[in-house]
Amino acid sequence: MSLEPLPFKARAISKRDFKSYEAMFELYLDIQKHKVLQELPETEVKGRWKSFVGKWNRGELAEGWYDPATLDKANASAASFDDRERAVERADASQSPTGMSNAIDKSDESDEDDVGPTLPQSASGAFYGGSRLGPAIPNTQDLALQRGNAELELEASENRRDDLRYDRRMERRHQKERLEELAPRAEAGTKDRMLEKKRERTDSNRAFATGKTEAGGVEDVADRDLLGGEDEGIDSLKRRQKDMERKKNDRELRKEEIMRARAEEREERVRAYKEKEASTMSGLIALAKARFG
Repeated sequence: MSLEPLPFKARAISKRDFKSYEAMFELYLDIQKHKVLQELPETEVKGRWKSFVGKWNRGELAEGWYDPATLDKANASAASFDDRERAVERADASQSPTGMSNAIDKSDESDEDDVGPTLPQSASGAFYGGSRLGPAIPNTQDLALQRGNAELELEASENRRDDLRYDRRMERRHQKERLEELAPRAEAGTKDRMLEKKRERTDSNRAFATGKTEAGGVEDVADRDLLGGEDEGIDSLKRRQKDMERKKNDRELRKEEIMRARAEEREERVRAYKEKEASTMSGLIALAKARFG
């Protein structure tokens, strides 16, 4: 947790505050990370929420996120979308075959003009030698009509869902524009924008490492080893280059020593061979002189 007070006198949050800040966290993922909260697996949601809590408490987020108005707008937008989704679900249920039959049953029950059960239209014919009572077997035309109605209902439901998704995307875009007005980004190409991008990459790497640790049980890696500390600059790079050059020079020196030793061994074998050959020739010359004069 940061020792300095947070912007707008905001309080520090914890993992247990997920429900209270879920709407703003969803907006944060959409704007900062280009992620949809509902499409992420549970382990990644936990890791990204943990990263968000840490940045919030350290005061690393833009000031606009700490504004209470941002949280209120996010909650209001999420509530409006939930109401619309429930309305769409009720409309789909009312247009389903089960919902239609329930509506018909309720309308029949509320009819005060009917007293007692209604006789079927073919009752007179049944009593006087006509067709028998009971449900009729549907023919191919009836089945085709039922399939067509079901397809139309399914298409209408999909169209409503597509419209709802489109409205959600447009609302998120408007929220993003309003948030940029509250906490505008630095201009492209400036030093401030470069620092913002660096912080975003650092946060993304830290969130990825956190999610991987929680998902697979991998032990934590220090941020210094993962991302590099503040003192990891040109001096550190020069030291590493000097160490590499020194190691390279040591290898070359050892290689040269081995080559010199092998060359010395070859020269020693050549000298021994020449001395042996010279002694053999001198012996042959002495034998030839002794025999032939």
